[in-house]
Amino acid sequence: NNPESLRQVRDWQVLRRFCSENSISFPPTLLPGEEKEADPSRSWLLKPTCSGGGHLIGQWDGRPLEKNQVVQAYVTGTPASVLFAADGQKSVVLGLTEQLIGENGFGVSGFRWCGNILPFAPQKSASIFAGVERAVSLFTHRFNLRGVNGIDIIVDDNPDGTPTWYFLEVNPRYTAAMELVEHAYRLNIFCTHMEAMAGRLP
Repeated sequence: NNPESLRQVRDWQVLRRFCSENSISFPPTLLPGEEKEADPSRSWLLKPTCSGGGHLIGQWDGRPLEKNQVVQAYVTGTPASVLFAADGQKSVVLGLTEQLIGENGFGVSGFRWCGNILPFAPQKSASIFAGVERAVSLFTHRFNLRGVNGIDIIVDDNPDGTPTWYFLEVNPRYTAAMELVEHAYRLNIFCTHMEAMAGRLP
């Protein structure tokens, strides 16, 4: 992905506006200077704007934000990642995986990432797939995403028991979960990446 795509897709203000305009569920996210808008009845997470793998994410204690921080409303559910290939205009979802977060058995805690499981719950995957596919297509077209990429989501249940999901962030790059897709579906990810860069999607 080119530098401008990276700048735009990692800009929380741009993402927030984009999700609102395209009816993509996105937890309320506040930037420095907007702290007073935080609903005190909700739990909020402090997130650095430049990190990965859940590092430095934790409960927000109400302190003013630094310029490289945001706060995001905490939503319950199962963390998941969506893997896709894109040519800058079109995209194809390659797989949905469950994310393992803060699992003590793997030596981590809090919101640290420590692995993925493929496939994600099949029944829930089927229910949310159309919406996820639409979002991936919109992100690809708006931000000119190319090659293999991922988005992080949270999957939860509506009051009636039907699955719903919330967008968290775009990973405009190869992700570790791609190895699961490669192993399970016999899809060479490097070749898929190069083919997508040339405008040929699987």
